[in-house]
Amino acid sequence: MNKQVQHIINHVRQGMNDLDNHSLETAIELASGVPGNREDLNAAIRILQRMGEIEAELLVDGHHGQYVPMVFAQRYGDSGFHFPDKDVEWGDEMEILLKGSEHPDYWEVWSYVLDNAVFENWGCLVQSESGDLFLTNICQQEAEQ
Repeated sequence: MNKQVQHIINHVRQGMNDLDNHSLETAIELASGVPGNREDLNAAIRILQRMGEIEAELLVDGHHGQYVPMVFAQRYGDSGFHFPDKDVEWGDEMEILLKGSEHPDYWEVWSYVLDNAVFENWGCLVQSESGDLFLTNICQQEAEQ
């Protein structure tokens, strides 16, 4: 393991400790601010996964930029994700994301998806500052309870 990856691991751990292990999103954001590259950050997250400290899966690489929401809808729109609030239809929101960033509701829908989507009652979505989209067992909603 290179020194940069170890440095990022330490920052992620510190971020999780500061948040009582409730928000991987903030821990990743803290680590994203550490000098290094996306490969180092993803390597650090994979190491923490193997150590059992977090469960997280990279769903969409941030290199897709403004199309991360659309790529998410293409890959996972028909998977086990849903909204706990039954008043909002998952399929309707995915249709908007599939239309791309030109749709006037694209970013509002994406924000709602990030804040509310759950995967089979197990995990939630987290997007790092670099744009990478993760599925994780450490959810912001838990921190707010």
